[in-house]
Amino acid sequence: MKYTAKDYIAAGADRRGMSIGDVCKVLGMSQQSLSQMYAHDSVRAKLFLTIMEDVLGYETVFRDPETGVELSVVPNKSQKEPRRAAGAGRIEGHGRRVKAMSDGVMYDTYRSDAVADSFYLDGEHEYRDGFAQELYVDRENRYFLVTYSDHIGDRDKIKAVDKEIALRFKEAYGRYIDRVKAE
Repeated sequence: MKYTAKDYIAAGADRRGMSIGDVCKVLGMSQQSLSQMYAHDSVRAKLFLTIMEDVLGYETVFRDPETGVELSVVPNKSQKEPRRAAGAGRIEGHGRRVKAMSDGVMYDTYRSDAVADSFYLDGEHEYRDGFAQELYVDRENRYFLVTYSDHIGDRDKIKAVDKEIALRFKEAYGRYIDRVKAE
């Protein structure tokens, strides 16, 4: 059976605990507009990928069904900087991958470097009162704090933070890298 963009978007939204209305709100479009695109089978690739990757936090991978090898794209000369392969050369954090928007910017732990975290503060328990935090820095040197929750029904959250807060968090919990420096 072949699935449509509508099927993937609905399944992705459902797994993230979002309604189609929530997805449309994030995109700044009406639910009616998306429904019309579904009806005419006219959801453009760019919109589909934006919804799946940026709004719902899924990764799009193209794989050769015979060899299992993933398709990789070589950057063309018009791109400003070659993109680092997802996860290549990065400093991994302890927490699971989280991708979300904060202050109008899409942050992704998988494409950023871990700086510090509050896991296992007591040396025994991963979470403290059901929560743990991890500080990341992205390729544009923007800092963001991820709050992980092990409470059922609670979602992990991302919040952009300024350099001062990042420095304080690193001083309190730092152990990965020395990317956050006092000026």
